[in-house]
Amino acid sequence: SHLFYPFNYAHLILPLPFALNFLIIFHHLLAAVGMYFYLRHKTSCSFSSFVGALVFSLSSSFILRILAGHPAVINSITWMPFLFLTVDYALEKKKGIFVILSGIILALQILGGHMQFVFITIVGLFCYVIYYAWVAYFYQRRTFREISIYFLLFSGVVFLGVGLSAVQLLPLRETMSESLRF
Repeated sequence: SHLFYPFNYAHLILPLPFALNFLIIFHHLLAAVGMYFYLRHKTSCSFSSFVGALVFSLSSSFILRILAGHPAVINSITWMPFLFLTVDYALEKKKGIFVILSGIILALQILGGHMQFVFITIVGLFCYVIYYAWVAYFYQRRTFREISIYFLLFSGVVFLGVGLSAVQLLPLRETMSESLRF
């Protein structure tokens, strides 16, 4: 399910047990770093950002997936804080580079292989964009035209992420018709 995920090429270089352990440790550290930077962007306290990063990277969403043997879930959850961080920058600065970066991160999350967490992330980002637009309209007195840019930026992130990961999504669509689950 995560054949095209770039970090899985560690399996070609390292022996299988080392590659699995490396990828698990790497994704836990990456998730902690991503959450630290996201929380550091939202708050000025580095200690609370550090604690939040530890809580996120050592949460049951990660630890239980190790024991169950679900690396695709770990791959997908890892990119959530980076995605929220880059979308937040895209909404604040309204620059295309952050939309492109967010689209690449969304593509990495999709290529990670677990579509349920991708869906949860996209819904969460959409709710965040609605909240951001709500605050901008009612408290910052922005016009409807200025607010509509937020939804265009979000649409750009989703379309770019889906487009970059189409190499995995198109075969997934084909195999879903053969599955008993759908």
